[in-house]
Amino acid sequence: MVIWGSKYLLDRFYDTNRSIRKLSLSRNIEPLGSRDHHDGDHVEGADPHYWVSPKCALIMAASVRDFLSELNPVHQNMYETNYQDLVLKIQALDKKTGELFSGVENKSFMIFHPNLGYLARDYGLEEISVEFEGKEPTPSRLRELIDRARTGRIKTIFVQKEYDTKNAKAIAHEIGARVQIIDPLSEQWLDSTTEIIDALYSSLIESSK
Repeated sequence: MVIWGSKYLLDRFYDTNRSIRKLSLSRNIEPLGSRDHHDGDHVEGADPHYWVSPKCALIMAASVRDFLSELNPVHQNMYETNYQDLVLKIQALDKKTGELFSGVENKSFMIFHPNLGYLARDYGLEEISVEFEGKEPTPSRLRELIDRARTGRIKTIFVQKEYDTKNAKAIAHEIGARVQIIDPLSEQWLDSTTEIIDALYSSLIESSK
């Protein structure tokens, strides 16, 4: 059984099902710290979107394989075979991502909600978040972001598809940029992550011109 939800709901579920085995997919992933996830002098809150980084996805895949093998040893060979098939795909994306981002001059990108922090950390990029600590930006913060975007020649502002694009569009209008919707929560992980990486690379190339 796979369970998604808020920490409060999960804690209640586990409290009433004390014998259930659970796996935290982030347990072997180094969490983002204040040094890794920042925007100028503003320290951002924790970003749970570790799966958007292929490097983190490799760690997650191994954790799932080990967990399932422990739960059901009789099918360990099947889990290992499936794991090896998946790892080849993730490794190919990891290699592509590293090659793409190592060749860009401008490493900074802007996003409404900070959900590409692990991707940025693992591949040497800088994420500039419009939203700060779960709150929409103040007018003064918007002005700072607009100035930052102009200085960095940022031409794309990324927005997760579940979020309102109003503030992102306001910044985009001021700097002559476009708003691009991304879907890091898609069930089609490989396709959506590849699309995000390709879009991010295109935006960085444009900013580097």
